Amino acid sequence: MASISELLVMTFGSVFLVCLIAFVASVLFLHYRHSKYSHIPGPKRRSFFLGNIQDIQEYSEKGKLDEDALKDWGDQFGDVVVVWFLHQCFVFFYDVRAIKDILVAGNRLYSKGWTYNDISKVYGARFLGYGLLTEPDHAMWAKRRDIFNPAFSRSYLKTCISQFNASSDLLVEHLSASADGKKNVHLLDQLSKATIDIIAKVAFGVNFHQFDPEKITSFNKEFNIAMKGLEKQFANPWNKYNPSKTERDYRAKVRHAIGVLRKTGQEIIASQLSALGRGEQLGNNILAFILEASQASSSGTLDMEEMVDEFVTFFLAGQETTANLLALTMLHLCQNPEVMYRLKTEVDAVVSTKEFIPYEDLSKLEYMVAVLKETLRLCPPATGTQRVAHSDCVISNTKIPASTVLGVSFYANGRNAKYWENPLEFIPDRFLHGNESTSGAFTPFSIGPRNCIGQQFALIEARVLLAKLIQHYNFSLVPGQSLGYILETTLKPKDGCQVYLTPVSSNQQ
Repeated sequence: MASISELLVMTFGSVFLVCLIAFVASVLFLHYRHSKYSHIPGPKRRSFFLGNIQDIQEYSEKGKLDEDALKDWGDQFGDVVVVWFLHQCFVFFYDVRAIKDILVAGNRLYSKGWTYNDISKVYGARFLGYGLLTEPDHAMWAKRRDIFNPAFSRSYLKTCISQFNASSDLLVEHLSASADGKKNVHLLDQLSKATIDIIAKVAFGVNFHQFDPEKITSFNKEFNIAMKGLEKQFANPWNKYNPSKTERDYRAKVRHAIGVLRKTGQEIIASQLSALGRGEQLGNNILAFILEASQASSSGTLDMEEMVDEFVTFFLAGQETTANLLALTMLHLCQNPEVMYRLKTEVDAVVSTKEFIPYEDLSKLEYMVAVLKETLRLCPPATGTQRVAHSDCVISNTKIPASTVLGVSFYANGRNAKYWENPLEFIPDRFLHGNESTSGAFTPFSIGPRNCIGQQFALIEARVLLAKLIQHYNFSLVPGQSLGYILETTLKPKDGCQVYLTPVSSNQQ
């Protein structure tokens, strides 16, 4: 018995010693990490081990966003701010010259790195993979961008204007059944159907039957499951290790949904590749354009997994963000009736009773562009970006150690009083007649070589959809809903922008 007792004591002592050594090592490691960044101002760490996590939690409890904390810290501490999450620090920059150094001039020095791993894979399943949004290797990214650029140019996209109109008409017709001024319409859900319909047809030449309940595919359901899984992985990265059956089943469900999405993309791409191989004329869609262009490109063709990565990336970046933008825009328009009136007046003058909006008319919707830009300034669906410094450097006169994550908040930039007058007010006029901020603080599509390739697509889509909606309906907000925002991978109205619709009378049209 004595020997067993001694063995237990020795075992306990060994375990205790190992734990003590690990604890002391972690304390020394964190102390070393903290000392490396002690010259950079930032919010005081609430916890030696947790850093500023509690501060972020308090913002969430008050119904605010993480980005609101970043904005407030920039106002309080200046142009360079360090924020701690456990052992990892993020250094955020608020001066536009520094932001340009990072995203434009320093494109090769500061890569996306590991910070985008959590959207490349979700619970171990390849989601966005290594597409244009996530590819860390500059040479690989440049190869793809070279192939895709022509397909997202204005000159090509204007050839797709008929499809932008047709999908918008489907939404208008679908909403007519609810346009009695009494039915609660969850506008974000309806806009999501329209933007999925548009990107499926314009980008890939397929029909997911968004407005036909008898033919609609499971794509929406699987896409939503995958997006929720992505958000959950962001919010709780440790959940991937949770051994409970409930969480294991949930992770399996997300992986299955991602598998369905990628299989759908693979089948669509394979079908067009087969047609191309048979010498058939492909339809007028972005995928066909890219496949044909890549055959002659000096950059070479992409393999199937790479093309599926882009398929999923286009849906995430091109569908969700535009639906969110339009729902956020309507939220602001309904709260600012004088802005809505001016926009209706412009749509009446430019579009009038036209059933088809030609591409040439879009440039005449100057006030609408200003309204969309003002929404993007206040509420960019993509709220920011990150890069990683590969070596010691100096940015904004501040020494930055190697491997530091460099953060840029588009949300905070758009609300920075240093660059915008009355930054929290919705004032579209600030973007009229070239009176846009030339400071570089307007960055909802990012800037530099890795800016959003789909921004022209999004602005064409948004103008056609918004013009059609305003041409046919009057909007008012359902009382009692939240007018705030929520960040679920992308920024969106917290309650989805719930509205009452009434038809615009024929004499108003």
